[in-house]
Amino acid sequence: LRWDASAALAALRRIVQRSALPGKAVRVHERTVGYTYYGMVGRLGVIGSLVVLPDWSRSGVGGTLLKKTIHEIRRQGASRIESRFVCVDCPWLGTTLESEGFRIHWREFLRCDLRHSPPPMLAPAMVSLEPWQQSHLGEAAGILQAAYAGGLEAEILGQYRTVDGCREVLDQVLNQGSCGLLVPEASAMARQRGRSIGLVVVTEVAPRQGHVPQIAVLPEYQHHGLGRALLNHTLRRLGERGFDTLSLIVSRANDRALKLYQVTGFQSVLAFPVGIWER
Repeated sequence: LRWDASAALAALRRIVQRSALPGKAVRVHERTVGYTYYGMVGRLGVIGSLVVLPDWSRSGVGGTLLKKTIHEIRRQGASRIESRFVCVDCPWLGTTLESEGFRIHWREFLRCDLRHSPPPMLAPAMVSLEPWQQSHLGEAAGILQAAYAGGLEAEILGQYRTVDGCREVLDQVLNQGSCGLLVPEASAMARQRGRSIGLVVVTEVAPRQGHVPQIAVLPEYQHHGLGRALLNHTLRRLGERGFDTLSLIVSRANDRALKLYQVTGFQSVLAFPVGIWER
C-alpha cells in the first residue's frame, strides 16, 4: 500500500508500555505468528488490527484468532462490534466474520499516479476553497455528520452518527497521526456565501505518498461537482509539491463516488471486507 506504518507502530508500543492492550496472539514453537488487539468504549468493541505472518495466512491461524477475539469481546458485554481494519492477503476474513453473524461491506483501496498532467481546479459558481486551518475542525465535524447521516459510512463507523463522534475521528487524523501527517496546502474547506459546505483532508502517509482520509459535502450541495472540485484541488496541489501518488478508501456500494474516483484516474489496489455485529 506504500504506507509507512512506523509511526503507528511506535504509538502502539507506547500504549503497550503505559497499560495492558487487550488482544490475543498465536504462538507456534515460541514464535508469534499472528495477533489482534481491540478496544472497548462502553458496550462498543472495536477490533483495531489483525495481523498474520504471510507464511501462516492460509493455515487457519487467522480465522481462529479472529473468532477467539470476537468471543472475548462479546464476553465483556459488547452490544456492537466493529471490524473495520485494512487486512491484506486474508481471503478467509469475510467468511469468518459472516460465520460469527457480522454484516459485511466491501471496501476498495484506490491509488492515483500524480506524475501526469494535473486536472484544472474549477469550483462551482460562488464557491471558494480555503486552505485547511485547525479552526475548521468544528465546522468539518458538522459536515461529516450531515453527509454520512443514515448512510453506509455511519453503518460501518458508529462515530459518524454524532457531531462529537465526527470530531473525534477528525482529531485522530489531524492531531494524533493515525493517517500520517496533515498536508494543509492540499487540504481545503469549501465555502459558499460564508457557509462551510464541503471539505477534503489530505495526509502524507509515506514520503511523496498522499492519502485522503476524509472528503465530504453537505447533502444539499452534492451532485453539483463540488466533490470533483475538492478532489482536483488536492490532485493539483500534491502534484505541484512533487508527490508521486494519492490514495483513498471507498465503500464498493458507494457507486457514485467509486465511479468519480475511477474517472479521475484512481485504480483499485486492494479490496477488503469490514464487518459490523450488533446484539
